[in-house]
Amino acid sequence: MTEWMIGLSGAAVARNGDVVVPVRGGIPRGIVARLALDAGEPVSAELLIAELWADPPDAVLSSLRAHISRLRGREWGEVLRGSRDGYLLDVPRASVDLLAYRDGIAHAANLAPAARAEATAAAERSWQGEPFAGLGEHPFVQRVRDELWELRADALLELARWRSDHGEHAVAALLADQIVGRFPDREEPLLVRALALARAGRTSDALAAVDGFLRRADERGAVAPGGVLELRQSIVRHDPVVLAAGDDLEAGVERVGIPIPLTHFVGRARELDLIARGRAASRLVSLVGPAGVGKTRLAIEAARRTPGSVDEVQWLLDLTLATDSEQVLPLLATVIGAPRYTLDSVAQVLTGRRALLVVDNAEHVLGTVAALVAELLGRCEGLSIVVTSRESLRMPGERIVALGPMTGGDAPDAVQLFLHRVADTLGDGALDPDALETVTSLCEALEGIPLALELAASRLDVLTVDELLESIRTDRRIPLTASATGRHGSLDNAIRWSLSLLGDDERRLLAELSLFGGQFGHEAVSAVCDVEDARVLLLSLVRKSLVSATVLEGGVRRFVLLDSVRAVARSMLDELGVDVDAWSVRHGEWMLAFVERDSPLLVTAGGQTVRARFDVSRRDLHLAFGNAVARGDRSTAVRLVGAQAWYWYERGMVPYALGSIRTALALDGPDEPLAEARAAHAATFMSAIVETVGRVSQWVDVLAAAAVRADSPAYRMIAATQRAYLDAGAGDAAEAERQLAASSAEIAAAPPGAVPEWLLVNELHIRGDALRALGKPAQALACLDEAHVRATALGHGWAVRGTAYTTGKTLLEVGRAAEALGVLLSAAATCVRSGDWQSACAAVNIAGCALTVLERHRIAAEVFAALDQVGPRHDYDPVASDGGYAVDYRARARAALSPAEWQAAVATGTTRSFGDTVRAAASAARS
Repeated sequence: MTEWMIGLSGAAVARNGDVVVPVRGGIPRGIVARLALDAGEPVSAELLIAELWADPPDAVLSSLRAHISRLRGREWGEVLRGSRDGYLLDVPRASVDLLAYRDGIAHAANLAPAARAEATAAAERSWQGEPFAGLGEHPFVQRVRDELWELRADALLELARWRSDHGEHAVAALLADQIVGRFPDREEPLLVRALALARAGRTSDALAAVDGFLRRADERGAVAPGGVLELRQSIVRHDPVVLAAGDDLEAGVERVGIPIPLTHFVGRARELDLIARGRAASRLVSLVGPAGVGKTRLAIEAARRTPGSVDEVQWLLDLTLATDSEQVLPLLATVIGAPRYTLDSVAQVLTGRRALLVVDNAEHVLGTVAALVAELLGRCEGLSIVVTSRESLRMPGERIVALGPMTGGDAPDAVQLFLHRVADTLGDGALDPDALETVTSLCEALEGIPLALELAASRLDVLTVDELLESIRTDRRIPLTASATGRHGSLDNAIRWSLSLLGDDERRLLAELSLFGGQFGHEAVSAVCDVEDARVLLLSLVRKSLVSATVLEGGVRRFVLLDSVRAVARSMLDELGVDVDAWSVRHGEWMLAFVERDSPLLVTAGGQTVRARFDVSRRDLHLAFGNAVARGDRSTAVRLVGAQAWYWYERGMVPYALGSIRTALALDGPDEPLAEARAAHAATFMSAIVETVGRVSQWVDVLAAAAVRADSPAYRMIAATQRAYLDAGAGDAAEAERQLAASSAEIAAAPPGAVPEWLLVNELHIRGDALRALGKPAQALACLDEAHVRATALGHGWAVRGTAYTTGKTLLEVGRAAEALGVLLSAAATCVRSGDWQSACAAVNIAGCALTVLERHRIAAEVFAALDQVGPRHDYDPVASDGGYAVDYRARARAALSPAEWQAAVATGTTRSFGDTVRAAASAARS
């Protein structure tokens, strides 16, 4: 007997080996479905009748026998059997998707939490949509459907809790959303969803979900649950006890740039297995295949199925926007957060962790990617790389997974994919099961290319399946064989065929969308694209699979064009008369309005959410800046760098930021003194990281001059304080005091509201550090304490972390090492939670110095060794950052230990994670 697979969820389909088996008629489909629920076990005729007919006719038994006889006489003869005990479907339980789901959930219930989460997620892949979609009103359908949903709700709820507790808040919110959609009045799913949304930074969405639940409860006359009201208060208060999740120092898999798919993944089981086996045997796996076969989606699916026991962190590098080989390394540095666009800086970030780098769309820069991959794998122990491309890298040790169209043995998966995309577009049950043979022919005509299948499925809103097949067969631009123009030509033609069915406004909008640098939101589309009703048309293009919708970590929803669609759409720009120059001006205006509106929020409690929006928009911000420079638009260029400068600083994009600021300021054009002051203020901090004190001083001069031209007391104030800090470091105490007095005078003379709170916090912080350097610790601690309190109230994360670090350093200098240790370790944990690893390393370094003063020499040595291992990954050099501290205190710790003790401590620290290092230091502090 061949291998049978029976799908009862989503777009129900049965197949025998590679052959799709149609079942025509409501009663026959009901018979197969009901027998499949007891696969391998007989079901009596009496029970079948009761389950299939709400009001059985007089000759119902004869009717049942006739239907079964016809089924057996067709394709079902080898598995549909009858006996004295009734009828049975002789197939394994594992071959019926809903039974596989039930068994998977039952198996997961007996496992430990982490394994249970993975097993539940694996079982979820058997659930393909609403059970028995389009099956009708047989008596058993609603009962079994309700039972399955109860089982699924419990499993999804537990999985959502686990995901949220391990930092995957956006995934948890999506999981819980499915339960809330089914059971909108249940308290527990609402609590899990709202909490996950709040933890993801989507506070307004979380409150909207809670308020909607409370409103519905009030309409029913129900008492508002106390747990829901308490959660609402916690969200409003930003209660860290409630909104913090799991172990902040070490969560599960950290994913950067790897989106959360919004549609079911279909098929490719063999390829997923090959990827897993390839990664187990080699650190380099290449997914190779023609355009449109789903390489990117497969790579994402494989990454998201990989547990934390394999990968600690995963990144996705999309090379579609690398127009030449010189852009590859800067794009990679930006994605992984390397502070410099150099191979050394990238390697430092990637090394020392179990990490996966997915390099997507590499074919047009293949030589550069091959050289980069070879270098990184040679330098970075623990790094694995998965590359997607139309051809392999041809490197030693490369494991190649060839991905082709869904033809031959994969043809049933093509049918399943098509049916799923129809359900995604039009809803479950939208397609008549009798059309299955035509669907099979249609999938063959489209050569099983997944993207072509999705494009075709989206057209069933205006065409029948028969009309769709006829349209494809008669359109000469769609070759029926690969030999006509090759697979890529076939896909291009499929895209052009789909575009030919669009209205004029839809085609124009798609062409304009191809000009965006990366992902975009619907607000940007409405503002930038010169098309009426752009938002409505955008959603239409999404439904037609020409634009992809995606949800990023943090719950950010964005749209993007696939590379194949983008290329065809861009070729239409001239034909449609799109004014690209006018588009780029509108695009620059939109991006400028966005950053100028949101950048002030970077230094508030909403800073994390704003940084996520900036991250998603980074490519378009880069595009807008490049276009402004190209057309000599100094005003836009300077304002763009001014609004982004603090974001660049917090994201560690120091070389790019300083280079961009210098480029903008060098342009000819109108003066923008306030924007220049903003940029120069951030540049003073960034310059201190990578440039000499003389360069930092030059930036302070730029800041001071711009502040005078802008007549800004706020920036005159901060320029004077920064000058005082430099003078104090240079030993010129008199000039430092004069500058501090000038800064105080600016504050006193400024009208109310002229000095933003966040800038005043920065001034207090820098003033405190200057006073520390001047040998005035009491005044320094008073300034730093005020700065810390005000920064905490404002939500200015960088200042909270920075003031804690400087306070710890000052306390250590005046002999209060125990107090310093507590402040520094708390600061380190806060830095890790915010992703500021450089500041975390700096705080832990001074904590090691404090441990030395407290004569906890062994743990101090472990801390220093751990920093030597972790620090380079984040471009932190303790000697460059705190030279005297790094050298002197390490020497004291080493002198206090025997050579054997020192070597043992170094060995422990080198193998210990950053989180374990902080916990060990905290334990030593408590004891």
